[in-house]
Amino acid sequence: MTIVQIVTEEIKDGYRYTTYSNGTAVKEIETAKTVELEELNDIQPTNGELIQAELLLSQQKIIAKQESIDETLAALLLSQQK
Repeated sequence: MTIVQIVTEEIKDGYRYTTYSNGTAVKEIETAKTVELEELNDIQPTNGELIQAELLLSQQKIIAKQESIDETLAALLLSQQK
């Protein structure tokens, strides 16, 4: 999971210029809509959402480990055929 953060943010000539840590740059018209987006960013995840995120991360780790095991078994089987 990659967390993207705002690196710089500037309002100039009616536009909001935002640069993110992943290199993305956004230019948008400064309106009430952007204020609403800022307010949405202040929302904290619920306990249920945090638990779901932890479960998804655990599942991803299990899948990655299984893929590693599969690669090792495939290498062993190939070496036995020689």
